Amino acid sequence: MIDFDGSLIYTDTLHESALKLLGTKPIDALFLPLWLSQGKAALKNKLAEKVELDVETLPYNLDLLSWLKEQKSAGRQLILCTATDISIANKISEHLGIFDDVMASDGITNLAGLSRG
Repeated sequence: MIDFDGSLIYTDTLHESALKLLGTKPIDALFLPLWLSQGKAALKNKLAEKVELDVETLPYNLDLLSWLKEQKSAGRQLILCTATDISIANKISEHLGIFDDVMASDGITNLAGLSRG
């Protein structure tokens, strides 16, 4: 299983999405506290609905990505496991083309470890 935010990319898609919302739809940014009050999974889902992240330009960890491609070529199964919203995770998976499955937050369940959000 491969983590995404802070591992496969050098940033966090929640932060990227919130910043993009502030820059492109500042009025919608007023709803951030309301969405967060419904839980982090709901916040991530709402942000994913409101902004389109360009998954091609995210700051990927190229060394890790290269290693993952080697593992995929060696026949290993790769699963993207992330707290990112499922819609974003699926786009990233499609873009990279190396993952066999995706596990991600779904608007109800925040798929994050204890130390992550």
